[in-house]
Amino acid sequence: MLQSKASAKLNVVVQLNDGTRRKGVTDAFNPKKSTLLIKEIDVGGNVVEIHDVDMHKVHAIFFVRDLAIMRTSRHTNRDAPVSPPPAAKNGKRIRVTFIWGEVMDGVSPDVDKKTPWFFLFPIGPLNRAYNIHQVYISRKAAARIEPT
Repeated sequence: MLQSKASAKLNVVVQLNDGTRRKGVTDAFNPKKSTLLIKEIDVGGNVVEIHDVDMHKVHAIFFVRDLAIMRTSRHTNRDAPVSPPPAAKNGKRIRVTFIWGEVMDGVSPDVDKKTPWFFLFPIGPLNRAYNIHQVYISRKAAARIEPT
């Protein structure tokens, strides 16, 4: 389960099975819960809508450092994480091809075929501009998973 620090929120971009995306913040994430509460925010950081998302409709959740609402340029090498996350050191390097065509390389500590979901720590090209630090992926969203 991912939890934010006391005053911090988790920034998320949620890819739903109908192709839509929700962008906002959440206080905590537990993949075993049936719903995810997302507070959609505007460019000023104000909550504009609250979504109680059904986890059965979620294809992927991208946990991001920056929601890029007000950003006008991509991150640079200066913004790169100092070191890989601890969970990435004990995982398997894989490439995930999503059903919508996107390909992402990373490390997964829990890519067990018996589970309906897994986590991926991106390590690919510029780590998606150094913005994505972790991805929750539903198996139904992964067209192909292969070792790299």
